Amino acid sequence: MTVSQNKIYQSDLLFKYNLGNHLLIYNPVGDHRMILLDSAAQQVFKICLNHTLSQVCDHHLLRNLSKKRIISTVSRLADYGFLSIGKPAISNISQSPHKQSLSLWLHLTNRCNFNCSYCYIAKDNGHMSSSVMKTTISNAVEQCRKHGLENLTIKFSGGEPLLAMDLLRETVYFTRELCSKFDIHTKFQIISNGSLIDKKITDFLKSHIIPVACSLDGIGTINDRQRIYFDKYGSFAAIDKGITTLLNSNWNPHVLVTITPENVSGLKDLTRYLIKRNLCFRYAFVRDFNNRNLKSQETKHISQLFTSELNKCFDDIEISIRVKQFNSKVGLCGINLNRSSNCICGVGTSYAAIYHDGSICSCQMAFNEPLGHVEKDGIIDCIRTRHSLHGLRERESNSNWQCNTCIWATICAGGCPMLAQKTFGTTLVSSPYCHAFKELIPRLIRIRGLALLYSQN
Repeated sequence: MTVSQNKIYQSDLLFKYNLGNHLLIYNPVGDHRMILLDSAAQQVFKICLNHTLSQVCDHHLLRNLSKKRIISTVSRLADYGFLSIGKPAISNISQSPHKQSLSLWLHLTNRCNFNCSYCYIAKDNGHMSSSVMKTTISNAVEQCRKHGLENLTIKFSGGEPLLAMDLLRETVYFTRELCSKFDIHTKFQIISNGSLIDKKITDFLKSHIIPVACSLDGIGTINDRQRIYFDKYGSFAAIDKGITTLLNSNWNPHVLVTITPENVSGLKDLTRYLIKRNLCFRYAFVRDFNNRNLKSQETKHISQLFTSELNKCFDDIEISIRVKQFNSKVGLCGINLNRSSNCICGVGTSYAAIYHDGSICSCQMAFNEPLGHVEKDGIIDCIRTRHSLHGLRERESNSNWQCNTCIWATICAGGCPMLAQKTFGTTLVSSPYCHAFKELIPRLIRIRGLALLYSQN
C-alpha cells in the first residue's frame, strides 16, 4: 500500500468490543474476520475514519508511530475488510454456495438403553444391515464424484450407535477403503449418550481418529430429570464414567447440552463441571417441545428464560478464560462465527440423514418424511430436488426471508429450519429462538475474543 490521497472508510457492519487495553473487531458478514488491536493500532483505526492515508500518517496523535507502522496497520485492517480505501465499504449480507462436502447422518439403530424425555426417535429393534450400509456409502461416494465433492463426513447415530458397534467398525473400514480409491477425504463422528463407553471402545475411537460427542444435560438429578433409562433410573453416573474413561485415554469428548425448561436451572453447575474438565461443549435449545406446537408468547418466555441462564454461564466462562482455567471451545445451536450461510446445517444442499432401512431424509427429525431410497436415488440429487422445507430456496436470494436485514442473519442462519417449519409452516421466518440468538451471539464473539487474547499472553 502506498501513501494515498483517497479517503479511508470503515466497514458499516462491524461488531466492536473493548477487552481491557485491546479492542476486539469482528465482521459478522463477508469473511467473518476477527482481530484484536492494541492501543497503538486502536488509535490508528479511530483516526482513519474519513481521513486520507497521508493525513493519518501526519496526524499529531500518531507522531510516536513510524509511518511504516501506520501504513502496515491500515493495510492489515483493509485486508481484513474492516477498512476500505477510496470508496465507502458497504457490506452485503450474502450466503455461501453449496459446501464442497457431503455430510451423512447414519442412523445405525433404533435401539437405545435410554428413554430421554425429548427424544424424537421411536425405540424398537430396527437396525441397519451391512447391505444397506454398503449401498449407502457406495451411493454417497458416487454422488461425491458426480458433484465434484472431495470430502465425506459420516455421523454415526441412533438410537445409541454404540449398540451397533460391529456395524460401526465395518462402516469405518468399508468407507475408508472405498474413498481411498477416489481421493475422497473421510471423517467420522459419533453421537452417543456416553453410557456404554469403555476402554475397548475408546481405544478404537482414538486409533481411528473418530471424535465422539456425548450428551449430558446437568449434574446428578438435574440430568436425570430427562436423560433416564427405561426403568426410570437416572443416567448421570454412567455418562460421567464414560466421559472420565475418554479423558483418561486423552481422547476428550465434545459434550452436547440440550436445554429444556426442566434442566435450565442447573446449567450453571453443569457449565462449571465442563469448565473444570476443560471440555469442548455446545449448548442447544430443545427442538421438539414434546411434540406440541407452542404459542408464540410461550416460545418467547422460554427463549428469555434460556437466555437469562446462559448469560450467567457465559459470565463464568469469561472469568475462567481470564484466569486461564479454560481454553476449550463453546458453541450454541450450531452457530458458526467463521462463515456465511443461509442455512445452519446444510439441509437441502450438503446434508442428509439416512434411516436404518436406507430411506433418504432431509433431516434426522424428518425420518417420517422420506425423500427417496439409497437403492434407487442419488443422495445429493435427492436432497437438492425433493426436500419439503417451504421457502428454503427463496432464502438463497434473500428475497422474502424474514431475517435478510439482520446483522446476524448469516451466522445463526435463522436457526434450525426444521424447527421453523414445524412451528410456523415455513422456513422464511426467524427462529422461535431469535430473541436468544440476538442477545447471545455477541457474547459468543466476546468469548472468542477473550480466548484469542489470553492465548497470546
